[in-house]
Amino acid sequence: MTKKTRNIIFILTLGLFFVIAPLILLYSQGIRIEFGRHPPTTPRILRTGGLYLNVLQKSAEIYLDGTLEKKTSILSNSALIRNLLPKKYKIEVKKPGYFSWQKTLEIKEGEVVEAKNILLVKSRAQFEILKKNIENFWVSENGEELLLKENNKEGWRFLLLNLLTLQETEIFSEKDLKGNFEIEITEWNSQNKEILLQGEGDQAFFVLDYSLSPKKQIFNLVLSNDIKKISFNPGVKGEVLFLEDSNLIKKNFRENQKEEIFLPRIVWFEIQDGNLFWLSDSGFLLKSDINGERREVLNKEPLSLILGENYGIKAWTPPTHQPTVFVLTSDGLYLLTESGKFNKIFEELEGFEIAPDFKKLSFWQEHEIWILKEVEGEKKALFLNRFSRTPESISWLTPYYLLFKIGDEIKITEIDNRDYLNMATLETFNEPEIFFNQRDKKLYVLSKTTLFSSEKLVP
Repeated sequence: MTKKTRNIIFILTLGLFFVIAPLILLYSQGIRIEFGRHPPTTPRILRTGGLYLNVLQKSAEIYLDGTLEKKTSILSNSALIRNLLPKKYKIEVKKPGYFSWQKTLEIKEGEVVEAKNILLVKSRAQFEILKKNIENFWVSENGEELLLKENNKEGWRFLLLNLLTLQETEIFSEKDLKGNFEIEITEWNSQNKEILLQGEGDQAFFVLDYSLSPKKQIFNLVLSNDIKKISFNPGVKGEVLFLEDSNLIKKNFRENQKEEIFLPRIVWFEIQDGNLFWLSDSGFLLKSDINGERREVLNKEPLSLILGENYGIKAWTPPTHQPTVFVLTSDGLYLLTESGKFNKIFEELEGFEIAPDFKKLSFWQEHEIWILKEVEGEKKALFLNRFSRTPESISWLTPYYLLFKIGDEIKITEIDNRDYLNMATLETFNEPEIFFNQRDKKLYVLSKTTLFSSEKLVP
């Protein structure tokens, strides 16, 4: 090979290096040159984007526009797909035995689009029969026990079912009461092993103490007037608080004490997380400990209230933060703002529920479900979906998914309303009453007189 030929090859190689090296460098940085979209003769330089997916189930397949791109591994349930050209992609997450998750999202230049906490719903969830001849059921505060009201040939009785051992214990039956009448459970304090019962009539209240089971104690509260609301005082064993004639009254039924006015001139109260919240007849919301001490007035402007009506008070209190407080009245849901004023955020609600992460609120009215969450530093109500029938028994499955019933169908829906809303029918039961237990992640369903439990719905 002559020297001239070697020089030519060296120059060509050097030229290719200076052409290719920048292209490789640009490619490694996610930059592409695109031809043909804007006049064919004009190249366009684009920065690619990415897609980050987080799926609660492991070993899921991820498809983009029908092509398998990645799988989540047994060790990790996340996947990052890089170097995607800016455009809309149809994303599908699949796993055998589950409904697929689908959504069309736009990838933008230099950005990573996220879809986190994706829950795949089983296409055929497994349910088992726990108990038959059940009229009603309740779940303990810690989620470890069920209280069952059973009807049989001998009459009704209450059973305690331990969900960890499936051990069943009778704690109360019709023969334990003098007289033959129906009773209903008003409140169950599983920690103190006390049940507040209401018999026939507005004043017929009893307390069942089964702490020394099989022995039991039954206390007749003998309350004189109409009771608007009654609850155990979690801070004092053997004490109840009840609302009567605009007064919050306390009574210790174990010591047979006389009724004592605890707080005067109130229209409603709630006990949450060891705190006492109450609405005064002047329209102010107050908070204290369970003993009524360390009182704090939460609103600076009064809320218009009507004596004799039922209200709802709920607060989410993230650690080290002030509580976010909601009041439900007959004309809508109110949010207490930082300025100390109650703002109406919605009207004519059926109910509302705080998410497990204390960052979101679901609320529903006839035919519709809405979500309240913080968007750019401001709490906003976002429409989720509308149905032909009114949704009922709405609860949070995770901080990103809701479980509810529509007629006989039990459904699960995500709250990410970008594009397509992923929703699936978990199962269909005859006139179901449902409860999702955050402790064991199982759904309990009472259909007619048969109580079912599901497998774990959340990994």
